[in-house]
Amino acid sequence: MKHLLRIGLALSLALSVYGCGGGEEETTDAGTKVDAGKKDAGTTCEGEMCNGQCCPADTHCDGLQCVPNVCTPNCANRYCGDSDGCGGKCTACPSGQTCDSTSWQCKSTTCTPDCAGKACGDANGCGGKCSGTCPSGQFCNASFTCQTGTCTPSCSGKACGDSDGCTGTCYGTCPSGQSCNTTTHVCEASGACDPSTCAQGQGCYNPVTGSSSGATVCTCLPATQSRPDTCAAYGLACDMDLDNPAPASCRMPEAWEDCDPEGAGCATDFICVPLQGGGGVCAAECSDPSSCDDPMTTCFPAQGIGNFCWYNFCAENSQGIPIPSEYYQACDSSAAGDGTCVPFGDGAGGVVGVCVQASGTAAGALAGCDPDATRSNASELCPVGELCLGWFPNPTNPAASQGTCLPLCNSSTNPNPVKNCAGGFTCLDVTQANPSADLGVCFRDCDVLATNTCPTNGLGQPEGCSPASETTTDGLCWPHASPGSAVGATCPLDPDDMRESCVPGATCLGQQGATQGQCYAFCDPNGSVGPACAGGTTCGANPGDPIGVCQ
Repeated sequence: MKHLLRIGLALSLALSVYGCGGGEEETTDAGTKVDAGKKDAGTTCEGEMCNGQCCPADTHCDGLQCVPNVCTPNCANRYCGDSDGCGGKCTACPSGQTCDSTSWQCKSTTCTPDCAGKACGDANGCGGKCSGTCPSGQFCNASFTCQTGTCTPSCSGKACGDSDGCTGTCYGTCPSGQSCNTTTHVCEASGACDPSTCAQGQGCYNPVTGSSSGATVCTCLPATQSRPDTCAAYGLACDMDLDNPAPASCRMPEAWEDCDPEGAGCATDFICVPLQGGGGVCAAECSDPSSCDDPMTTCFPAQGIGNFCWYNFCAENSQGIPIPSEYYQACDSSAAGDGTCVPFGDGAGGVVGVCVQASGTAAGALAGCDPDATRSNASELCPVGELCLGWFPNPTNPAASQGTCLPLCNSSTNPNPVKNCAGGFTCLDVTQANPSADLGVCFRDCDVLATNTCPTNGLGQPEGCSPASETTTDGLCWPHASPGSAVGATCPLDPDDMRESCVPGATCLGQQGATQGQCYAFCDPNGSVGPACAGGTTCGANPGDPIGVCQ
């Protein structure tokens, strides 16, 4: 093929040279010789001479013929205002924008919604709805209805103008040379950032990367492990959410943020509590324990600065010395005995007890709950002696989770105190906090190869038996997606969803890092118990394994 192409190219070049240049003689059919490269006497030719004729303007000689001059525009990976290579400009813009042929900038073509003073679900004037106000303790979800709880925006990896998961929009990525407008959330041509125009605590930074290289906007930066808050030197805090980075300004510090007791203090409704080592931290003001929204806090009186919400420590004496025997027991949260004393790792190999507010309802394993519930939606908390485990993202608020209540237990090998599960349940370690007080939860026992006896949980999700041993067929009842994928079908592998995505009796297996796998049925490699493999499949297992899968 390459040889044929070379021959064709040589012939084309030969004809082009012979017909349009050089003054070579050509013999016509009548035998008359003409000079193909010379003009007739008295003839004026503005273009090329081709086969004895003048080529018109905007044409050239090619193979003894006059052909039009043609330029093919190229706008691949080019945007509004970029050259198309043929003297024109490209017009590509992000979705919802058009290229202005005067300024050659992308501009929004959408209607500007008006949601000022409107409630959740009200019309926005552009055919959509407003993510407006809701009653206290509720938020406006993606369906534009008020829902109990708090919605957490998420813009990680999203483009400018994308949804943040809470009906808001993201300050995300834009094409090269453009930046996301902080008000309209539309990509616009970037301009240089002048540090002298930035406010106190701000600088010229990229809010997503934190780099000053190529920055086009003024913004502050919040504290990370590698840098301090750029507002801290002024006794302020950067008003930026690291999970949803966008240009931000300094503000007064709020709950659990550093503050200066001798300086600006904290935002309204917060108190700057002095710390023994110097400095301070902001805590919410309160009148009684029920006014502290965080279920791990209570209201403390402090002479001279007022009452404030602080962690409600338990299982310690007046000198702060731990009393392990009180872990897992009832403690006083908002009222007598309405909380559970839960051991948490202190980050230094020790354990600290915190009294966590309970729901006040009767104990009932597998009841539905919200792992991020507060006292504002206390009905989503778990009863005394139980812990809420989040299993999968909330469909109306992907940044939050839905979970079930499970009984607490001490999973340590040398437990102090002893806190066992009831008969028919197994204690599974969930924290590995300390050799004497590992926080665990009780899962119902089952047999992987026997008929499924696992119940439906309080979220209406079926539970199936998942392997819990490498030497026996013992298992634990584990939540399954509803509906689950059938045996042999593809199944999702979502790191944010802890449920088994296949029907009970099967498991989803796939390559590491893959987003999809295939459902395989459990089987007995010895063929003595459990259902036989169907459809011509056989039971495969590693040598000595008591459980295999049909493949």
